[in-house]
Amino acid sequence: MNCTTSDRSESTRRWPRWPSIGVVVLLVMGGGWFCGPSGRVTGVEFSPDLFEHRSFRYYQWCGIPITPKETHVWRTDFDAYLHDAGYIDTAGIDEPRWQLVKGFAPGVRGWSGPAKHGCQAIGCFNGDDGQWITWSSDHPELAAVAWPVIVLWVRDERYDAVYLLFYRLRESPPSVEQLKQAIDELSQMEPL
Repeated sequence: MNCTTSDRSESTRRWPRWPSIGVVVLLVMGGGWFCGPSGRVTGVEFSPDLFEHRSFRYYQWCGIPITPKETHVWRTDFDAYLHDAGYIDTAGIDEPRWQLVKGFAPGVRGWSGPAKHGCQAIGCFNGDDGQWITWSSDHPELAAVAWPVIVLWVRDERYDAVYLLFYRLRESPPSVEQLKQAIDELSQMEPL
């Protein structure tokens, strides 16, 4: 057989590049699922400045976000009550703080931030925050003392004091003097 250069080029075909690149991309992306936390990340944040919640989600690959963070801002019933009752003033807040309440990611069972304690005390996880609206209408003199202090403590990130005060209020309604004494005690407590 007489083999020339032109015959050889026709007989040994080269594969197009795109399948090779595609295989490499699939291997790298597929390996990312095993090499690091990859998948959907979701969670809830709370703004102590706005008294609003924000849910978020995005996708990550090997711990690196690969999609924009999608957010949805909302208020619990108790957040709305505090706004409607005039306890929340958001004037002058241009860049509100957002603090993690809880979140979920691949490879992580769940994580939480300090704002979780405030949400647990209020009951916003299970939709039980309406009890404080009822409590406020049943005890307006106590609500007038408690809510301004709680708003101040939340803005100062004193979630431990908020939790403990809600715990005391949940046990049995104190007198106004007992409530003021409890507030004074908790105000002097070192933050956790």
